[in-house]
Amino acid sequence: MSAEPEVVSPAEQSQPAEGAAVADSPAATPADSGAQVSADAAKRPHQPVGARPLGVEIKADDTPEEKKKKEEIQTVLYYLKQATQAKDAKACEALLKKAGDLGMSGELVEQAQTLVLDFASEKRTTEIETLKHYLKQGIELKNKEMLNIALDKVDVLSKQGGAGGRMNSEFYELVSKGRKELARFDQEDAGTVSAYLKQGVQLRNRELLTSTVEKAERFRNSDLLDKELVSKAQALLRELDAEHLIKLFLRQAIEAKDSVALEGALSKATALKMSPDLEEVKKATKLYEELKKKSLKKEKKEKKKKEGKVVDVFGAPL
Repeated sequence: MSAEPEVVSPAEQSQPAEGAAVADSPAATPADSGAQVSADAAKRPHQPVGARPLGVEIKADDTPEEKKKKEEIQTVLYYLKQATQAKDAKACEALLKKAGDLGMSGELVEQAQTLVLDFASEKRTTEIETLKHYLKQGIELKNKEMLNIALDKVDVLSKQGGAGGRMNSEFYELVSKGRKELARFDQEDAGTVSAYLKQGVQLRNRELLTSTVEKAERFRNSDLLDKELVSKAQALLRELDAEHLIKLFLRQAIEAKDSVALEGALSKATALKMSPDLEEVKKATKLYEELKKKSLKKEKKEKKKKEGKVVDVFGAPL
């Protein structure tokens, strides 16, 4: 890599005289580090006063592609120098990606890489100290939610490369204790869920089963719950859900006094072997029979009218 840019006077930043080498004129530096410098822009002195092109020399016999790449390299080097001097790790990281695409290397690139790595290391140290605090709090206070959040972040940290080194042995011990504490919470929760599942099945309680079967879902891939009990509870809940829906249909049919809807809902209740002693079933059956009787009476009355006595033109019976 070339030496640091030398400071020059404003006069030296002017356009080169005719016949001068292209490399003597300063390259354009766009405001956006990801932008590409055009050939026309390269002819104009857009770099700040006191700066010269960095890293590569643009020659008169360069092909357009070569010139374009060199201009991009000059631009990246210029902004990379600014970012390293400002210790802007985020900007360095973005520029290093571009430098990698261009196959760049050298002292300035290495300085930027060191800056990014140091920043990441400091950030990770801060994250670890924060996690250690929350793990300690979660363990001491037996706070399951706090431990869950902290250990989820530990998993993310592990995927990013872990805490690293013996200096974090305390951290790994806390993680181990936190996981054991969570396992104990899980065993307690599983015992509670199991008890409620048994109670819900015994009482055929739809509300209790609905909430408990949902809680049992988190233990699906563990051996903490009896899988046969869970399956039995799920099957009963599906049955109770279907009964609940038919009860709604029965109530609507009763309210509407709709014999057709009543007949359909009662037919479904029979198919599900719903008890005839259920309030909705009893009411619907009674109403359906009453409506059926009324309908039969009405039919008989209309039939009699149709079969009515023959009358003369004056309305008197013959």
